[in-house]
Amino acid sequence: METIFTEKQRPRQLWIWAVVILINLLTLYAIVQQVILKKPFGNNPGPDYMLFIIEVIPLLLLWLFLSLRLHTRIDKEGVHIKFPPLLRHERTYGWNDIEKCYVRKYSPVKEFGGWGIRGVMSRGAGRAFNVSGKFGIQLELKNGDKVLIGTQRQEEAEKIVAGFGK
Repeated sequence: METIFTEKQRPRQLWIWAVVILINLLTLYAIVQQVILKKPFGNNPGPDYMLFIIEVIPLLLLWLFLSLRLHTRIDKEGVHIKFPPLLRHERTYGWNDIEKCYVRKYSPVKEFGGWGIRGVMSRGAGRAFNVSGKFGIQLELKNGDKVLIGTQRQEEAEKIVAGFGK
């Protein structure tokens, strides 16, 4: 199938990167202080192995942010998304299942509670797949569900979905 639009995005929020990196640096500092320099870290230091266990969480978070990608592809079949490592298999929304398709401005925090794979059915906003920015490809499905896919290429996406959007 001929691809008409393709986009690959990664998280770009500097404050998120700063927090993840600072947490990693702090836990690594604690390990160096207590394990290597033999200076107890904190007022009530735990055992050395506990510092290594605690470091696993920030390392996993760092790995997640480094590997997180939102892949969007639009072709004659429909709109396809993949969001590894969270959504490894491609999800397709076929044109036969889409009532409306358009690009709109949105607020990730106000409408969906943040970034990632978000579902806020109670507010009627539907599901969102996003990593950063404030524009998205809005799908309104015939079954009543709503799906928003974040995009950094608003103008190009608008031109493409105008040809398919109903």
